[in-house]
Amino acid sequence: MIGIHSLPSSVRKYPSFNGCTGLKIIQPENVSLLTVMKAMAMEVQMLLRDPEIFPSDKVLKDALGDTVFGVLESFLETVTSEEYGMTIEWRFYNDGKAWLGKVVHKKKTILWLSAWEGFFKTGFYFTEKHLEAIAALDIPETIKEEFARAKPTGRLIPMVIDVNDKEQLRDLLTVVKFKKTYLSKNSRR
Repeated sequence: MIGIHSLPSSVRKYPSFNGCTGLKIIQPENVSLLTVMKAMAMEVQMLLRDPEIFPSDKVLKDALGDTVFGVLESFLETVTSEEYGMTIEWRFYNDGKAWLGKVVHKKKTILWLSAWEGFFKTGFYFTEKHLEAIAALDIPETIKEEFARAKPTGRLIPMVIDVNDKEQLRDLLTVVKFKKTYLSKNSRR
């Protein structure tokens, strides 16, 4: 794995502007832009690392900020509504040293949720037999392409969606509905 500090000198920081620093990326021939972007993403910090502090609404709002918390709150209100019938279970996991939210429907895991600087991350797991159906979903091609390239964990293929804007909720809820429907069909067999 490549870290941002091990990138070539062609990736330079802009000087600070009002306390903010930016990155000027000059893409060299031997390093893809995707590699650079992945390295930059690795610098983002996962939040909710203290096992003693439960991720209440106040804790989540303080950690994520008003805007991203508003998006998360809207998402959780939707999936826990009567229409979706899901619940969220927060638990501290020692292996990752962080709090994760597990969104479940009738004891079946729909997705995992974690808090990061500036966004929240959702993780779904599917099997290979769902590749075609996911490719047909009305979601952005970038999500489908990342999913198609994702490295399987055993027989499960992860779909990760980072969310920081209300505009993304439509796509996220499309995947949630698909996963819920898929689990419902499989539990009847």
